[in-house]
Amino acid sequence: MKAFPTHVYQPLVAVLKEGGQDFRLSNANGYFYEVVGGCHNFTATKELHADDPGNDIFRKRVCAVYDASMSREAVMCLANEHNKIGGFSHKVTFNDKLKLCQRLKEEATPECSWAHSAAMVFGKEEAKGLCKIADLEKEVVDCIITVGQLFEDGQLKGQRLTPSQLANPPEAKSYLFNHVASLPPHAAKKVLMEAVAGEITVKDMKIELKCLSKLHKLQRQFVLQMGASSWEDLESDYPFQCSRGAMEAFSCLPMPEGEARLTNFCQRLKAAERVSGQDSEPAVTGVAGSKGYVLLKDAMDLDATDLQEKCPGFTGANLVILDKPKEWDNDKVKQFVNGTSGVNNSLHMTGYVVALICETHEMSAVMEAVQTTGHFQEVIECFYAVTNVKQNELNYIFVAHTAIA
Repeated sequence: MKAFPTHVYQPLVAVLKEGGQDFRLSNANGYFYEVVGGCHNFTATKELHADDPGNDIFRKRVCAVYDASMSREAVMCLANEHNKIGGFSHKVTFNDKLKLCQRLKEEATPECSWAHSAAMVFGKEEAKGLCKIADLEKEVVDCIITVGQLFEDGQLKGQRLTPSQLANPPEAKSYLFNHVASLPPHAAKKVLMEAVAGEITVKDMKIELKCLSKLHKLQRQFVLQMGASSWEDLESDYPFQCSRGAMEAFSCLPMPEGEARLTNFCQRLKAAERVSGQDSEPAVTGVAGSKGYVLLKDAMDLDATDLQEKCPGFTGANLVILDKPKEWDNDKVKQFVNGTSGVNNSLHMTGYVVALICETHEMSAVMEAVQTTGHFQEVIECFYAVTNVKQNELNYIFVAHTAIA
């Protein structure tokens, strides 16, 4: 505008407020207006006039005034059309749109919701993301505006703007902050301020917000399923299980699978609680009257009488499964097999299966140890692979040795 002062620029677009139905140009300064467009050009004109008060070109600007009887929807449509036209002369940034949404929220009336007004201005889809952000706590929105401004200035960590981008700066988008609304304000602000301080990149910020959103959802599920009053109470009772590392074992999975595994984890956690004191109450019950007990015992010190006391109705083990500890040698394996077989023999259990799970390189040694006990009629090798593993992790395929009495 300073370089080409005689060019035609977009006019100031204003709507008369109440009391201005009988508009007279001679009394133009005696009315109150609602400005819906042309603010950038009008502000620039005022600044240029202050710098060059003798230039008549900057003493006035064309203004389009609309009747006060216009409906709110009509005003929003007018603003929307102005934005489309104005987009050719100046760029309306993400921060501009967000601040306008905040203003619409402050000026909302029962007759016209601010979200509806925003949709009239920006369109339904874009307004949806903007309103979701503008409806957050003011401190969070202020942090987002700061991040957005730094992003548009190319000042966030890791940003490297090309010459063409410096001439036409990038615009922050709503999707960068999609997960902020699902987080507690303090958690959202912490991540946003890390981006402002240059501690993390925009990409890292987006990933962290998404990760925290999943963790927060799982935390709510954890609290609900454990019957706790708050997450803080759970952290006090289960500090390890509530650590971020432990919770990320569930959040790293697709959400339905992570939720299902957390549900199973909570059931097992409550079951372990119910057997505290080694009482004889069943930890879990199943179909057809079946009962499950959780015992904290040394696997090398199994005794039939003790098991029957702790587990009423125990008549022997039809199936024994052991995930062999890495530190166990062949003698430990034989001692375990002899112990479990001794329990079954004393209870006259004549047919049962013992399954030992080990890594592939231990297969031959474990198989030999099982055979030398002399308790089994047949030893069968069974391989199974864990899915979704990298090529260089295939050495962790295990072998199950099934022994049939």
